[in-house]
Amino acid sequence: MHIRIFACGKLKDQHLAALIQEYQRRLQWPVSITEIDGRDSAAMNAKLLTAIQGEAVVFLLDEGGKNMDSVMLAKTLQRYDDVGQGGAFVIGPADGLSTEVKARATHTLAFGAATWPHMLVRLMLVEQLYRAESILKGHPYHRV
Repeated sequence: MHIRIFACGKLKDQHLAALIQEYQRRLQWPVSITEIDGRDSAAMNAKLLTAIQGEAVVFLLDEGGKNMDSVMLAKTLQRYDDVGQGGAFVIGPADGLSTEVKARATHTLAFGAATWPHMLVRLMLVEQLYRAESILKGHPYHRV
């Protein structure tokens, strides 16, 4: 399964970048991160819409999305992997995602009711992908 992450904004914090890279290194699923930059939210949303145009499965990260626990995320990803589909995850700009980008969503996810800085969401997402892969492999990383 190949996973693509489209994230608005530039990651400047080298400590966060190192943590994200560590989880990417641990993952057997290839995970690519594409930074979407623009002068404003409208420009970034337009770039996002173009980036996800050919994606079969699109997960949007949005505070208004569904809270999905780690096991449910793992099972959802497994379903797509079983039929040979990868997934695209979208982390939108600070002003939110446009209705056009939202319309492309297969799933809309939230990491709880709190609002998170988009740079932390990147780290949390990559960790959750590693956790999902660990769950599917029966690895003890995810202890319940």
